Amino acid sequence: MQIADAIILWLVGFIVTRGFAVLFNVPKKALMSVSVIGAFGLLLRGVMKADGVSLELATLCGSLFIGLAGFWQARRINTPRLVFTITGIIAMVPGVPAYEMLLYFRNYDVLQGMQSGFKVALITGAIAGGLSLARALTELEWRTVEEDAKD
Repeated sequence: MQIADAIILWLVGFIVTRGFAVLFNVPKKALMSVSVIGAFGLLLRGVMKADGVSLELATLCGSLFIGLAGFWQARRINTPRLVFTITGIIAMVPGVPAYEMLLYFRNYDVLQGMQSGFKVALITGAIAGGLSLARALTELEWRTVEEDAKD
């Protein structure tokens, strides 16, 4: 991926994340950091995909980055984590494959429709997996519950 492509991808991620942040009434104190985190998450996914990594794995890594950076920033400015994670992953939602799936089914191409549907499920699962992994790595309550169960 060339520098110009990376800059354009970052700007697209910034604008999309900023737009959804405004739509979801994100507090003004978090608006800039939400936009930057979402932009870098999308950029990470794009760079990994350009380097030959599968879209699903790249999406997992991008959403993991958003989850970890969102946790750090949420603690720093005392804002709920969801403010960063939900708006940050919006640009990664697989809208095009979902639309293709509907078109394939409309044209009675069941095999291609199922294939696109499976791709949508994998990408959506990668988003959920990345955010869940970030939460598992950063939530101290999860570790405390396990230690209490051992006693």
